[in-house]
Amino acid sequence: MENMEQALLDNQKIIISNQETLLGNQETIKTNQGSILGNQESLLSNQDTIKDNQASILSNQEALKGNQETIKDNQASILSNQEALKGNQETIKDNQASILSNQEALKGNQETIKDNQASILSNQDALKGNQEALKGNQETIKDNQEALKGNQEIIVANQASIVTNQKQIVDNQVTLNVVLQNQVYLLNLLKKLTGNEESLEETTKFIEKLKAEAHATLQQKALTEPQTL
Repeated sequence: MENMEQALLDNQKIIISNQETLLGNQETIKTNQGSILGNQESLLSNQDTIKDNQASILSNQEALKGNQETIKDNQASILSNQEALKGNQETIKDNQASILSNQEALKGNQETIKDNQASILSNQDALKGNQEALKGNQETIKDNQEALKGNQEIIVANQASIVTNQKQIVDNQVTLNVVLQNQVYLLNLLKKLTGNEESLEETTKFIEKLKAEAHATLQQKALTEPQTL
């Protein structure tokens, strides 16, 4: 996102630079137009001067016969004015070429501005798409968090159940030990009554032997019968 924001800032800087160039070109065109108007006024003034000189020559031919030097000077002035006029025409031509060049530059700047605007619009669309994707990801994260919360609650409940079961197992083991001890006492008493008296220790060993044989039988059955697996 930071790269896109930087790209937008760079494009805006280019647009501002192009606008400043455009303003500069417009000022140059305005200056050239002023120069053309000035040259045109000078041309009109020179034409008026030529017309006045020609009228003076025609009206004063008799008087000018003795003043050939004056006529020569006037002709030199006319030639100078014509050279100035030619120079002004060249300047006008150059100004027109400059105007055309500035117009081409202006056209290029407008194309650049247009491209930059299209790029900005494209970046805005991409940014909008990224924001939508981010919004979707946030929704997914929220759903996952809710599911995680539910799983954690299940885990806590299972742990509580495990603790309860472990307590029950301990209670069952205590109860089983008591039952086993009672069985030892009863069996020992029964043997005394039947005339097969033995010590309590021997009766206990007999019961432990029966338990071991029962466990061995159960393990063997588990290994030989697939349905028990």
